[in-house]
Amino acid sequence: GAAANAGNKFSKRASKRWRKELLAKMDEYYKLDAEDFIDDMPCRFKYKEVAPSMYGLTTKEIIAMSDRDLTQIVPLKKLAPYRDDADAPMGIKDKLRSQRMAREFLANAAERRGNRNKGE
Repeated sequence: GAAANAGNKFSKRASKRWRKELLAKMDEYYKLDAEDFIDDMPCRFKYKEVAPSMYGLTTKEIIAMSDRDLTQIVPLKKLAPYRDDADAPMGIKDKLRSQRMAREFLANAAERRGNRNKGE
């Protein structure tokens, strides 16, 4: 912390200035670009801030599983932004179900890898 910044007494100020400049550049960039065109008119979509949800899974489990397995745990229709219950917190039963399914999928994937390696 302090020892790393001892040689640079302006680090906080420089960091704040850099962040402010970066945010200004990002705003400028996003004003230039359009996500879509309707009758030759550029359009931008407004996005809703949402709380991240891991659905009871760890980052490692999410990365290790296939899209097919993840879709079985959390169907894409549950991720639809227009759903009224999209902001509702995940219930304990759903969380436990997701965790159980993830363990099963990962165990099956490990078993398939093991069988494939034995066959070589």
